[in-house]
Amino acid sequence: MESTSFDVYKSQSSLTEEDTSSQSQGFVEDSIIDSSANNASSVNGDFVDDSSKNERPRVPYYLQNFTTVLSSVLDNEDDRSLFNEEDMKYVEAFREMDEAAQKLYVRLFQRKFSWHRQEKLQYPEIAEDLKPVCQVLVREGFLQNERDLTEVTEVLQHLSAPDLKTLAKSLHIPTTSLPRAQLVQSILNHGKVQRTIFGDGSAMILKRARKLLGGCVRLTREARAVFTRVLLLFNLSSTTEEEEKGSGGQQQLQTILMVKMGKVTYPNFAINRPTKIFNNREDLLRYEQAMQFENDITVAMETNKFQLAHQLYLSAAEVFSTVKQDLEIARYDASLPPFLRCYTASWVYTGVLSRGVEVYEKLRRYGEAVDLLNNLLSDSLYCPDSHGRWYDRLALNLESHLKQPEQALRAILRGLADPQVRSGHRLALMIRAHRLCDSNNNPRLRTRKAELPPLPLRDLPKVTITGRVYPVNQPGYKNVFITTDSYTCSLGYETRGVTITGRVNPVNQPGYKNVFITTDSYTEDSQDVTICSVEELSLAHYRGQGYEEGIHGEGSTYWTLCLLLLWDVVFMEGVADVFRSPYQSCPLDRYTDDFYTSRRTAIDSRLEEVRQADSQTLQDWVSDSWSTHEGQACAGLNWDRFTSVEHAQGLVACMGGQFLAGVFARLLRDARHCRSGLPDLTVWSTVSRKFKVVEVKGPGDRLSQKQMLWLDYFLSLGAQAEVCHVVATGAKKLKKTSI
Repeated sequence: MESTSFDVYKSQSSLTEEDTSSQSQGFVEDSIIDSSANNASSVNGDFVDDSSKNERPRVPYYLQNFTTVLSSVLDNEDDRSLFNEEDMKYVEAFREMDEAAQKLYVRLFQRKFSWHRQEKLQYPEIAEDLKPVCQVLVREGFLQNERDLTEVTEVLQHLSAPDLKTLAKSLHIPTTSLPRAQLVQSILNHGKVQRTIFGDGSAMILKRARKLLGGCVRLTREARAVFTRVLLLFNLSSTTEEEEKGSGGQQQLQTILMVKMGKVTYPNFAINRPTKIFNNREDLLRYEQAMQFENDITVAMETNKFQLAHQLYLSAAEVFSTVKQDLEIARYDASLPPFLRCYTASWVYTGVLSRGVEVYEKLRRYGEAVDLLNNLLSDSLYCPDSHGRWYDRLALNLESHLKQPEQALRAILRGLADPQVRSGHRLALMIRAHRLCDSNNNPRLRTRKAELPPLPLRDLPKVTITGRVYPVNQPGYKNVFITTDSYTCSLGYETRGVTITGRVNPVNQPGYKNVFITTDSYTEDSQDVTICSVEELSLAHYRGQGYEEGIHGEGSTYWTLCLLLLWDVVFMEGVADVFRSPYQSCPLDRYTDDFYTSRRTAIDSRLEEVRQADSQTLQDWVSDSWSTHEGQACAGLNWDRFTSVEHAQGLVACMGGQFLAGVFARLLRDARHCRSGLPDLTVWSTVSRKFKVVEVKGPGDRLSQKQMLWLDYFLSLGAQAEVCHVVATGAKKLKKTSI
C-alpha cells in the first residue's frame, strides 16, 4: 500500500515543482545570504557561544541550532524509531563530515530548495573557494551537481534571461520582443524539429544550455527529506509550511536562535508526552506527503491556477482513498485526542479535500462541490471543527447555485442537529433557513418554518439613517456619502446604533478602505490635515463622550486580560501531551474542546475567584502576573496592547469581576469558534468607572454573525455595547493631505 500511494504522488512531482511555487522561477540569488543569517550576524557575528578567545574557534549559531535539533529529536526513543537505517546513515554521515561541509550544507538547507550556481555561492566565513566543499557534499550524497540536470526544460528554466537569449541566437532563433515563456517554448520547439530532421536536437540543446549554466548544485531529495522530517518532529506545533515551501525549517532554527540570544522567552511548563503521534515510520511519511499536497494545492489556488489545483486534488484524493482502506490506520488515529489527531495524514488529507470544494466552486462545478461536501460531512473523525463551514457552503451551493431550496433546507436542518456546528456558522444557517421559509419564491417551505429553532438574538432598538451619495472621482472608491440618517442591517437583525459622520480624505492610500480627517485638523484655510481610520475617528468620538481611555484591539484586548489572570491554569501540569516541545507558546489543545474539559475544575474555580474579586484584588492579580511573565511568548497575549500595567489595571477596575468572568468563560470553553468577532473598540473612564464595547462599521460594512453573537453576549452580561456606524461626507475643499 505504501509504495502505491507514494508513487501516485511521485508522478505529480515535476508538475507541482514547476507550476506551484516560485522555486522554479530561476536561480536563487546565491550571493545574498538568507535574511535570518544576516539579521543574526548583525547582532552577534553569527555566533551565540560566549566562550573565551583562547578556545577553539566558535561554532556559528546556525550549525549549533541544527545539531541541537538533531540531538533533541534523535535522542528521544519514540522519535528515533521513525527513522530507518538508511535515514540514520545520512545523519551519521553529516555528523562525521568536517565543519566546513556541515556549515555549507546547513546554509543551503535553509535556502529555497533549488539549484544554485557554484560561482555565485559566497560564504567566505566557510571558505573562500567552496568548490572543494561542494565536492565533499556531492561525494557523501548530500548534493547533486550539474550532471544530474538531464531534462532540457529544467535547465532552460534556470537559465538567466541573457543566457537564454545567447542560447537562442546560437540556434538562430529570433529573440526580439519575445517574453521569457515564449522564448523557452521556441527553443523547445526547435529541439523537436531538429530531432525529426537531423537526429537528437534536444540533446544538443541540453549540452549547450548546461555549458551556459556552468557548475551548479542542489540538495539531494533523500538527505533533505530526512532532515526535514527531523525538523518537523522537533516542533509539530509550529507550521510546517515553510519547510514544504523549501526554506528548510528556517522557522524552527530561527526560534532557537532568538531564544539563545534572549530575544524570545517561552513560559515555564512541564513537557509530558506519553503518546506516540506516529505509530511507525510509514505514518510519518504519509503525514509528510499529505503536507506536501496541502501546500501545493494552496499555492496553486493562491496563484489562480485552478486547473492545476484540480489535478492535485484528484491525485491527493486517490492517495487518501488508499490510506482509508487501511483500517489499522483509522483505529490508531481514533485512539488519539483531536489535538494530536490533527498531525495525522488523514486529517491533512481531509483538509486537502476541503480545498477541493473551493476548487470545484472556482470552476463552477457546484454539483461536484456538493457531492464532496456531503462526503466530508459523513465522517466525524477528522476535522470535526470544520463542519460548520462545510454546512454553510453546502447550503449556499444548493440554494444559490443549484436552485434547490428544499435540499438546502434539509442540509441546514442536518447542520443544526450537528453538535460541531456552533457560534457564527450556526447563526448563519439559522438566518438562511428563516429566509428560505419566508421567501415568496418558496411557498412550499413556509409550512416548515415551525421546524426551525427561534433566532437566538434579542430584538435591539433600530436606528435608521439616510444618505446622499457624493460623486467623488477618485480611484478605489465606489460610493462616498455626504450625509446619512439611515442604516439597515441586511442580515435580519435590528441593532442598537450610534452614527457619527467623518470627512473622507479622497486619496487612495494602500491599506485603507476609508480614510478620514480628524475633526480638529481641518478648516477652510488649513494647509495640513491629519488622517485616521474609522476606528481612530470613533475613539476620538468616544473621548468626547467622557471615555478618556480606549483601545482598538478587538479580541486581543480580552485574550490579554484572560491570559494574565489565568496564566497558571493555561500552563498547568497534569494534562498529558499538550506540551511536547520547550518552544511552545500555548498548549496543543488550546483550540479544541479538550482544553476546557481537561481543566474544568481549575478553570471553573479560577473564574469563580475572578467573579467574586473586588476591584483592588483584580488589579493586584494583573500586576503580579504582569511582573512575573512580562515579555514571555504566549499565544493570544499581546504585551503591547496596553501601554503599561497601570493601563490594564484601569480597564480591569472598570469592568469588574462579574463581567470579566463571563467573557473569559466563553473564550475558554470554545476558543476555536469564539476567538473572532469580538468588538473593535473597548473604551473606558477611570474617573467615572464606566466602560463600553463598540463594533465600528464604516461605509458599506455590516455585522458578521460572530460579531452579532458577541454583542448580544456582552449585553447579556450587563455591559454597554453598541454598533458605531461611521458615515462618510465629502471633502470638497481639501487642499493638502499629510500622511
